[in-house]
Parts: sequence; C-alpha cells; structure tokens
Amino acid sequence: MKGRISVRGRTVFAGVFFAFGALLFSACPLPAKCSDTARAERAPMVKVDRAVKGLMKKYGIPGATIAVMKDGKLVYAEGYGFSDKAAKAKAKPETLFRIASVSKTLTAVAVLKLVQEGKLGLEDRAFDILDDLRPPDGMQEDPRLAQITVKDLLRHSGGWVTAEAGDPQFASLQIAEALGIPSPPDARTVIRFWMGQPLQRDPGTWYSYSNFGYNVLGRIIEKKTGQSYENHILSEILLPAGVRRMRIGGTLKEQRADGEAAYYGNAGDPLMDAVYPCLGQVPQAYGGWCHAVLDSHGGWIASAPDLLRFIRVVEGSGGQPKLLTNETLATMTAYQGLPGDGQSPQHYYALGWNVDNPGTPQEEWSHSGALSGSNATLLTRRADGISYAVLFNSLPADYAGFFNELTPAIRAAISSVRAWPRKDLFPKYP
Repeated sequence: MKGRISVRGRTVFAGVFFAFGALLFSACPLPAKCSDTARAERAPMVKVDRAVKGLMKKYGIPGATIAVMKDGKLVYAEGYGFSDKAAKAKAKPETLFRIASVSKTLTAVAVLKLVQEGKLGLEDRAFDILDDLRPPDGMQEDPRLAQITVKDLLRHSGGWVTAEAGDPQFASLQIAEALGIPSPPDARTVIRFWMGQPLQRDPGTWYSYSNFGYNVLGRIIEKKTGQSYENHILSEILLPAGVRRMRIGGTLKEQRADGEAAYYGNAGDPLMDAVYPCLGQVPQAYGGWCHAVLDSHGGWIASAPDLLRFIRVVEGSGGQPKLLTNETLATMTAYQGLPGDGQSPQHYYALGWNVDNPGTPQEEWSHSGALSGSNATLLTRRADGISYAVLFNSLPADYAGFFNELTPAIRAAISSVRAWPRKDLFPKYP
C-alpha cells in the first residue's frame, strides 16, 4: 500500500454579463438550462470529469468513480468506464471498490473513539492488552515489543520497517509453511508469528509505514469491545454514518459482494502462487493475498458516496452526529514530530491520516490506498468544507507516477469550482 504526494493548483472562470437589451428586461425569464449561471456551475464539473478520464486513459484503468461533498451535502457523483469489462457493466457512483489503506482511517477513528470514551489509552502498551498472544514455540520475542503503545501503532512508530523486514500481511504462504499450518493463517496467527521477529527500530523513535501495526490495532479493538473488528466498525462507526453496504471484501473473484467492481492487473503481470495452494497460480488480485487478513489496515470495500458519509460523522457536517470531539480531532491530526520518510511540520502522518498545511485555510486530511494488481483509492477532507473520494479498479504499474498526477489533477479540478450544485445527492445513493 502506497503513499501520496500533494501539489496545489487553481483555474478561474469568467462570467458573461449583459448591460442592456431586451433579454435583461424581459418579463419572460431565460430558461435555467440556458443561463450563464447554470453553465458556470456545470463547467468546473466537466474539468473534474476530464481529470479522471485523462488519468484512466493514460494509465489504462478500466473503471473509476468520484464523489464530492460540500458542507455535508453530496454535490457530485459520477462513474466512468467499466466496473466489469467481461460483463460490460458500467461503473456507477454506487459501485463498491476495495479501498485498501483508506481502511486505516476507519480503524483510527474507532480507536480514538474508544480513547474518548475512556475504554482505552493512547499510552497503553499494545501487547499488555493482547496478553493472550505469544510467539510460536521456539521463537524469541523482541523485548522492545513491551514498549509499543497504542499511539505508536496509530502513527506507524512501532519499530517495524517494512523495507528492511518485509510485510507479514502479504506473506501467508511463508508464515503457514514456517508454522506447519494450512494457508492462509488468520490475523492473530500473523501477529504471533511476527512477535517472534526482531524490531528494526526502537518503538516511538521513527516513522515507518506499517500495515502490520494496524493489524494489531484491529485485534486491540476486538479485545476491548468483545466484538469482531468488522462488527464493531459497522455498529459504532458506519451505521451512525448511515452506511449500510460497506464490508470486508472477499479474496476470490467469486466472493465479490453484490455491486462490487472487478479488479484488473497490468499487461504482462505474471500469475502468482495462491494463498489457497489448491488453486495453484492466480492473478494477484484474486488470491495473491488473503483479504480477510487485511481487515483493519486494508480490507474494506466501499462506494465513493459512503466514504463521504464516513467523513460527515468524523467532522459532524450535514446535520450528522459527530463521533469525535474537537479535542479528539486535534489529537488525531497533530504533528507527531517523528523522523522518517516525508515527515515535516507541513506534511506528516498523524494518527490514521496524512495532514497537509495544518492550521491554514488549505489544511487537508487525506489517505490513499493501493493494492498491486487490484485497485487505487484517494480520500481527502479539506478545511474549506469540501471532501472527495476517487476509486479505481486497477493500480498502474507506474503507481508512483499515477499518484503524483492523481492528487494535483483532482485537487486542481475541484479547486476551480466557484458555484457548487445545490441539490444534496446523498438520498439518491442509499
């Protein structure tokens, strides 16, 4: 799962004015569909469409959706291309897509809500909570595991460096073989195995993006609530937001949910060994990993409008209940002051969100998500009341180039809008 890069841009449109003439004083008003106001409102949305279509064409992506929210209202939603090429099914705003690491925002909000309720502490030691988990026989626990806090897991400072040690969340076959068990191992077994491996840094001293740390957070949620991770997120975060269709996605193509997109690799991608050995070799998107094991760091599927419903209850807009207090939101988005890749006071990973330009009118919270051979996602919340979600059913081979273009292209198109549509489209996409 990859990160993202931010660039800013804007475009200004000029209106057309009549000083005198019959039309100005006519008793018969100009039809709304012909008015300059209507055209001015629609024109920026055409730029949004053009930006998405341009990226799809350049990078060979079959399908995508976008949804835009202004002040708690869904003001734009559109689908592009095919959600399923074989079935000739068009992508629609309500199409479900894997959201990959955008799942971390759900997990972080759930954890912070438990902290807010006094059921959990940010400085609580993670493996004191998970005291029923131990490394497999014959494997030695790194003593520094005892120092890892809930806050360290949220901000990716647990001490694991994926570039040096690998990512156990995508190593089902290797873990199963090492432990002599059937593949794929479940999330708790992955944790037990990784507890027997050394840390690469002292906890709390270094930012290094870790899917595994969010697996641990999922199990902490389960331990503290007595619910499965998925059920807790559904009941405490998504149902209050009015979300009914989100769920943890399936691993295989035949396990897709109703209305879920198909996923596509890139030309020339090799097949890989399936996490279910009986399946032999498979396309990476359908069996290259166990999707259930990704749950709390990358397992959710969602529509673009539903991701914006989630944003509404995080920020408390559109007349929705606000899940987190202002104090908790400030904690969630505060600069962590950690060294590490791409961290600075102007751009950093906080607790479950990337934050840009904090404390300014240009402040943004965002998270991207990507699964190789499968999908790409961007969710952004801006201080000016605008939020947007963009979902694609393929991840280009040049994913770095793609994300370098995605964020500035969508930001520029969104920022060009001067008069937003007034109708709230949320009721159209239940």
